Amino acid sequence: MSTLPDDIKDKIIELCNSDDFEVVVESDVGPDGQMGKQWLVCSKDRIFVAYPNSSETVILRDIAVKDMNEIKTEALVGGGCLIANVDGEVISLIRYSNALNREFGRAARVIQARIKGEEPPPPSEDDKTNRCPKCNFPLEIGSDVCPNCVNRVRAMRRLLEYVSPYKK
Repeated sequence: MSTLPDDIKDKIIELCNSDDFEVVVESDVGPDGQMGKQWLVCSKDRIFVAYPNSSETVILRDIAVKDMNEIKTEALVGGGCLIANVDGEVISLIRYSNALNREFGRAARVIQARIKGEEPPPPSEDDKTNRCPKCNFPLEIGSDVCPNCVNRVRAMRRLLEYVSPYKK
């Protein structure tokens, strides 16, 4: 679960009169499709998509769970999108990069359980993206090497050792 900035948290608490959020996920794609930040916040009965805009918080979506028929993730090139069917109309809620597929997949399962009136599934380790302990960058599945923190000089020397017998 992501940490929600105080200004966004305050705005959502003001709208729904509760701070009991089941899902809080930070996206790394802004509402304009460029790299940026926006948050998906779900209480037991409402879903919000919000982002900070200079001096104020903007609520892009405020949807009652009872109005939703279905929610799912959809794979796109380089990322994904959380799609909701609200009273027969398909709505794109929030976009994210491939690094956050697991978090948004979990969010979709929790919200879908709420739509069906079921208890949300318990969280598991597979629902979280592994992150670098130094810089918090998302790591590839099955890897513990951070592309931001790797020593590039050492990696290049190691590569040159492999190709040096073939330099002629």
